[in-house]
Amino acid sequence: MPLYCFHMVRPNDRIDDPFGTEFPDLETAARHAVRIARELEAEAFGPDWLIVVAEHDGPDLMEVTPDGEIRPLPPQQR
Repeated sequence: MPLYCFHMVRPNDRIDDPFGTEFPDLETAARHAVRIARELEAEAFGPDWLIVVAEHDGPDLMEVTPDGEIRPLPPQQR
């Protein structure tokens, strides 16, 4: 099963997820990222935080905003 990491990112800061979590596919990992983003918003982390979903030891695949918007990253940004 693929291993995905969920990094917390804002303009001048990045907190990497060093362990990752197994999910059957990227769609399931994206739903998990939306839950994380909404929890962060509820905990008053602020609107400038994003969750970046990445393959473990691989490229960043998407960003998820605090309101749950999923933004796939173009291949050149991966």
